[in-house]
Amino acid sequence: MTALRETIAILSDPGAVDDIRRAEADVLAGNTVEVEELRDSMLSRHNTTA
Repeated sequence: MTALRETIAILSDPGAVDDIRRAEADVLAGNTVEVEELRDSMLSRHNTTA
């Protein structure tokens, strides 16, 4: 039931739905990064804010 409520909340938020649509379009267009690049980027952000 919690998952259903969360889904309804997300789908009720026009901004969130727009973000999801943009993300899906990016994936279809091949605008993705390798997991290693994502990991390095996240670690870099964490290290500069800590």
